[in-house]
Amino acid sequence: MKTTPTLSMLIFVGLLVIAAFYVFQFRNTSHLPSIVNQPSPDEPFVWPANTTLEATEEIIVILPGDIVADNETIGSVIQTSSPDTRIAFDPPDGSPAFRSISLWLMPGVRLKLTKTANVRFQTPDGQSGTGESYMKVVRDP
Repeated sequence: MKTTPTLSMLIFVGLLVIAAFYVFQFRNTSHLPSIVNQPSPDEPFVWPANTTLEATEEIIVILPGDIVADNETIGSVIQTSSPDTRIAFDPPDGSPAFRSISLWLMPGVRLKLTKTANVRFQTPDGQSGTGESYMKVVRDP
């Protein structure tokens, strides 16, 4: 006897596929080391979309100014665990976007970017953030 799938079974399987895709595609941080920093002064750290990192020490994260599009809010792209995070905007150079957006993170503050971005780390004394450890990867359980 041949059975045909019901609509509810098809919806369930579809939702299961979507959930699995989300978990493995957007939340997979296994390719990142436990601690990340900028590889060299000339090479930015590539921050994967939807990845949360936590500052291990005081650090300034410098994002490209065009990470936030004209039709987006800052909070839809840049999310921090502390409302006290200081933010600075490098003024535009004739284009509508800022040149850069700097976030001053204190130890323990988490930062999530919803877009992939080439970022730079800088210590509070102005040195390039290529040292031992600046951000640790927050792994999902």
